[in-house]
Amino acid sequence: MTRVYQLTIGSKQLPLSSCLLRGGTAELVDFSYSFWLVDHPDGLMLVDCGFRAPAAERKAISFERTAVQALELLGIGPSEIESIVLTHMHFDHAGSLSDFPEATVYLQRTELDYFTSPLMRFPLCASGLDADDLAAVRGLERQGRLLFMDGDTEVVPGVRTHHVGGHTPGTQLVSITDGARRVVLTSDAAHLYANLSGGVPFPVLHDVPSSCVAFEVINGLDDDATHVIPGHDGEVRRRFDPVAGTPSGSTVALL
Repeated sequence: MTRVYQLTIGSKQLPLSSCLLRGGTAELVDFSYSFWLVDHPDGLMLVDCGFRAPAAERKAISFERTAVQALELLGIGPSEIESIVLTHMHFDHAGSLSDFPEATVYLQRTELDYFTSPLMRFPLCASGLDADDLAAVRGLERQGRLLFMDGDTEVVPGVRTHHVGGHTPGTQLVSITDGARRVVLTSDAAHLYANLSGGVPFPVLHDVPSSCVAFEVINGLDDDATHVIPGHDGEVRRRFDPVAGTPSGSTVALL
């Protein structure tokens, strides 16, 4: 049996208007920062790996704990993580790779191609990427622990990536299927439930048409036995059951 957990490590309050490409109300939303643990028969896998306190301070995020500390609350040490699927390379998703010394990391090739391209001379294009995180990815490549994907890929049985782009060129969703049950982790293809319900992306994006197609992909994966999990919505912590022994709402069971 496969289990999936969301582990939240920080949050901030944002107006809804700043989270929808065409604007919205001034209502404040609980914008959370999380990563995901997949407890699979083939081993422990992370989807993304969060970030550390210095990045949180720079971005005015209320920081609760590192990914390593969040996993330790579940009795899991960093060396037990065998693989990490990066949905993309922004700081809040790829910010602690070096904390997991045994993990093989999966990344869309187009993502690294973009973030090492001449376009990085433009601050707007480089926005969201930390130089230290890029150096960590490059280090993994030299060590032979970085595996590139070119499109949709089944990482292990039942765990599939879906390359959609949009937010960044290599942004990918992750679906986890166990029997008749499925979870779809949208990451930053859909930050909030409001993005999903309106089919409107978050304003930080690389390509509007690809973002629109991403919603089609998400809708195509959705059915009565599927939970679609937006990447940054604090509401997830209220919709799913908390895991015993963890601070209230910090870790919830999705599957």
